[in-house]
Amino acid sequence: MFFQAFQPSGIISDFVEWYLVFEDDGDLKNVSMAIVPNGVSEIAFHFGAPVRSYINYPGEIKSAYIYGSHNRLGVFAASGNIKCLCVMFKPCGACRIFGIPQMEMHNYAVELDELCWSDGKRVTEKVIAAASHEERIRAVDQFLIRQFKRTKDSVIKICHTVSLIQKNNGVIRIKDLGRKLQTGIKTLERRFKDTLGLNPKEYASIVRLNHVYQLVRGRKDIDVQDIVYKCGCYDQSHFINDVKWFAGLKTGDLVAAADEHVIYVNRMYAC
Repeated sequence: MFFQAFQPSGIISDFVEWYLVFEDDGDLKNVSMAIVPNGVSEIAFHFGAPVRSYINYPGEIKSAYIYGSHNRLGVFAASGNIKCLCVMFKPCGACRIFGIPQMEMHNYAVELDELCWSDGKRVTEKVIAAASHEERIRAVDQFLIRQFKRTKDSVIKICHTVSLIQKNNGVIRIKDLGRKLQTGIKTLERRFKDTLGLNPKEYASIVRLNHVYQLVRGRKDIDVQDIVYKCGCYDQSHFINDVKWFAGLKTGDLVAAADEHVIYVNRMYAC
């Protein structure tokens, strides 16, 4: 398995967290892999074997698509060797680049040539034909810059809200966020949905779940009660329900499988 992260540069670094490239030698052929929510949109370019997606409908073949923020499991399976370049946006990044309210792509994957027409088709062809990962990333950089220049800066500034949620590892009450920002709950929720495609409560739960993956990676002997305590969750049943809903796992199974999920699931903290 090959896995490498590249930091974006220039203006793109304001909107993209990482470019992630991973490849395998065929061991994962026809293996269903879960994509647990991480709170952000991402673009996936598959330049290896065709990939069957189970996001929009079962068995859909995809090559290059933007996967909107999601609050449920996504699943895909490769028909051969996986070769994938992922663009991991910052929380407000996709909305700012494409100028589209992210609620329109919530729990949905859109082919780039449907979203960006000929531009989407050209960048996909360049990524597939490129001789190196650096060449692929340059092509994607140029594509994203073109999209950015075509949009207006209409994104409502909620970056401070996102930072507060991340700083608290998702353990913060939404009414406290509203109080800090002097914003009504309904207004806050509407702004979040437009910019991230998720409401603040969903995003906080996803950040909390990804924090759980950080805590349990490489620690098979950690106690569930200890996880609940370290995550600041005082209601164990609520915590267990979150793990089941977002990761599709029982809490004990999550602990046992966390290391296996690090590339495909725990993308927020992969680097």
